[in-house]
Amino acid sequence: MRRTYLLILLICFVALGSSGIGKLEVYAQDPCNGLVPSRLAIGSTARVMFDGDGLGSALWSAPGKEQSGSQQVGNAPEGTVVTVVAGPICLDGVVWLKVALPNETEFWIGEGDSQRYYLEPFVIRIEFMQTRQDAPRAIERWEVTYSGEVVRLSEIPIPDPETVMAREKWQPDDINAANDALNIRRQQCPDVLNGTVWEGVTNAADVMVPESSFDVYPAPVEGRALVVRHWVLQMPTCGGAPGRYYGVSTVHFVQPDKPIVDLFPYGQHGGVRSRQACLSPDVNDQAWTTYFNQVVWSPDADTVALNVRYLDVDPTNSTRECAYYYIFLVDVFNAQVTPINEGRRIFWGGGGTRLFYLNFEVDDAYNVLSEQLWQLSDGQTTQINVNAADEGVQFVPSVFNSTGLILPNTEDGNEILVCNYATGCPEMLSFNISRRFFSEPITIPADLAPRDILQVYYATNNARLLWLSTSGKVYVQSLDGPDRNYWAEVTNGLPPSARIVDITLLPTGIAAILQDDSNSYWLLNTFSREVQPLQLP
Repeated sequence: MRRTYLLILLICFVALGSSGIGKLEVYAQDPCNGLVPSRLAIGSTARVMFDGDGLGSALWSAPGKEQSGSQQVGNAPEGTVVTVVAGPICLDGVVWLKVALPNETEFWIGEGDSQRYYLEPFVIRIEFMQTRQDAPRAIERWEVTYSGEVVRLSEIPIPDPETVMAREKWQPDDINAANDALNIRRQQCPDVLNGTVWEGVTNAADVMVPESSFDVYPAPVEGRALVVRHWVLQMPTCGGAPGRYYGVSTVHFVQPDKPIVDLFPYGQHGGVRSRQACLSPDVNDQAWTTYFNQVVWSPDADTVALNVRYLDVDPTNSTRECAYYYIFLVDVFNAQVTPINEGRRIFWGGGGTRLFYLNFEVDDAYNVLSEQLWQLSDGQTTQINVNAADEGVQFVPSVFNSTGLILPNTEDGNEILVCNYATGCPEMLSFNISRRFFSEPITIPADLAPRDILQVYYATNNARLLWLSTSGKVYVQSLDGPDRNYWAEVTNGLPPSARIVDITLLPTGIAAILQDDSNSYWLLNTFSREVQPLQLP
């Protein structure tokens, strides 16, 4: 009886199922529900976002976290650029992508979770600027990608040069400084003025001053730049040398298709705000009493940090010449200049939330007794607890004073290159600021002596160094992996006669624009070390 009953129930169940009535349906939950939508396709490039904590983003062996069997195998610092090769896959509350780093190694990385993105779409490109000094003067602009594509952009016109009487442009202190020097020449060596603009001049306010060439400092945001125009004159020394400059320069903020914004003038009469650290006056460009030693834009291009070098005398010893360095912040949209402190070697960190700099204690022989690393954040300055002397390093090596070389920092501002002072600086170290950690020594390429170094940069997502020598040679050096410290001169694709005079690094440093002394341009892949001609239409 029981069997008959069960058989009847089974027949009814089958009948109901076949008719679609009471059919059981199971829905699998989409693991991407509630997560940020992916913004990246296979083949696109992306950048680890700057969120200010300096931690970057973890790299994993597979999609998912430990509970899914994946392992964290590394870390991509903020600003690292990657290429998407697979994904997205949603697992463990994260959208995962398989990416390739510039060194072609592949890992899984989180694009985002339910709250925020870790990666942002990013095309590796730079707006490259050059000045045209002949009338009509302008800033010429091109967009250059890491693959060598070039697009010409609209020019930014700069007013043509004008010749004015000194009293129309110069500040009273500049006129007074020039008159003091002029009176000495007229009394002690009047012949050196013959054939110059100063011949027959009795009052510096009356001298005619032609505007000279202008300087451009491009911003990281497209089209913005700082422009400096000069109304200065050199006055020969009694020995007949060209002598120092007198006059004034004016600083301006420019953008495409917008009026030029006048920011401030600065004169060559000196006027340093503070004279605490009397550093060696054996510097480059000694003709300039006031000189922009560094111009460093914030990542959002709203603020410029200026490191200004002044040549002056020790207030306690008027016969002792000094170089003083002072830091200013310039809000380019409000034309507001804020003095910060004495210091050198400025660089931004934390996505522009922190400004780092060094200040010094020196003795009467210009020897640096100590260097202190400081940071400015939210209007407050705090010292970072690291003693360079105890570590046997120099953050601002004195060996580079006369050449003007400034050692680089990584794009995220978390590491800086320093000199292994204990060895006289044939070696460098990379200092991680957040971890207070010095790397193992980095040997300078054997073809280079410290005074032969014209420029040096972190490149290839900080995995390499890019060196430029005073003789125009370019070297690429590895910083990690089995070939650490290996270096090679860049020759593949570069004519043997090319003498490189300047390097412009693209974001991430995976590529760089090389300019030679004939104004030809080349694009260097810093990973493969290959060079291709770059045509700027």
